[in-house]
Amino acid sequence: AEGLEKALDETVDVKAYDPTKVATAGEDQAVTEKDRIPYFVAFALSMMLWMTVFSGAYMLLTSMLEEKMNKLLEMMLATTRFSEIILGKLLGVALLTVTAILPYIIMGIVGVIGAIFLGPSDVAQGLITAFSPKMIIFFTIFLVLGYIFYGSLFIALGALAESMQDAQTLTTPIMFVLMGAMFIVPIGLTAPDSPLLIFASWFPLSSPFAMLMRLPSDPPLWQLLASVGLLAATTFGVILLSGRIFRYGVLSGAGVKGATDWFKR
Repeated sequence: AEGLEKALDETVDVKAYDPTKVATAGEDQAVTEKDRIPYFVAFALSMMLWMTVFSGAYMLLTSMLEEKMNKLLEMMLATTRFSEIILGKLLGVALLTVTAILPYIIMGIVGVIGAIFLGPSDVAQGLITAFSPKMIIFFTIFLVLGYIFYGSLFIALGALAESMQDAQTLTTPIMFVLMGAMFIVPIGLTAPDSPLLIFASWFPLSSPFAMLMRLPSDPPLWQLLASVGLLAATTFGVILLSGRIFRYGVLSGAGVKGATDWFKR
């Protein structure tokens, strides 16, 4: 009874160990704060990627819907091709999104540099490890592919919708996928080798966010390249499909019922 009361009153000191970590004379294989920093950075970058993709895709949806309702698309089609409209929207909204988040990016860069030069040595080493060339390169690749993937989908669905209610109905499945990816990403903070996270890193709809969480655990390069290749191939297919849906939605003025009939055919 006395031992039970003592155990209930006191907190248990639990240590996590990394079997892949090389033990040195001054440090064992225990996971320290320096080892956790790259995972927190990957989590922050994944959330930043999610918000950038979501905000950009939503702006594409609303702009497409407004132009369709105000009959502006008919005027643009008189002098512009379908592909040029889609490409122009993707580039324009991408630049607008980058401009909107640029102050936060600058503050983040300044904060990281300040922490590296002015913070404790363990924090500085953790941040240097976190912002490796591999992380920066693959973050950029997943940002571009993820934005094009979801942006093309939202443009196509915006062309099919006749009202904001139609747009919400059409985009509900995609929103569920995006929300699911956001809930999967935090798993990487405690279990980077989780089978669910590994599956999400291969699934094209969630791979841009999940694979970033796996980068601090240093997955094989072939897995990173294969995930990028699968996402790129899926994005190319989505672009082709979105172009056809966009053309059909603009020319026919179809709504939710028309979109359902088109998919059935």
